[in-house]
Amino acid sequence: MTAAAFIPARAQSTRLPGKNLRTVGGVPLVVRAAQVADEAKRRGLLDQIIVDYESWTTMAPIESAGLRVTALPRADDMRGANVRVVDLVRNWLWGCPV
Repeated sequence: MTAAAFIPARAQSTRLPGKNLRTVGGVPLVVRAAQVADEAKRRGLLDQIIVDYESWTTMAPIESAGLRVTALPRADDMRGANVRVVDLVRNWLWGCPV
């Protein structure tokens, strides 16, 4: 099986600033997403967890939580509010911007 969780962790949310770092039950949202993916991986449902990030401040809580993910720094031309998740996934799959 080849399955991956792709977590787009944009740093500059326009509707809710700092969204990925906001906490629910004391856990940042980006960490919660990675924890759910990690549980799926431990159950054999996923092979890989990819976190596509713009700023290291978004990745730091994931590392602090001890979660093992593939950190994918977002290319400069793939940043901004108008970039679609499907384009980020294509960029990851084919290694070049669309």
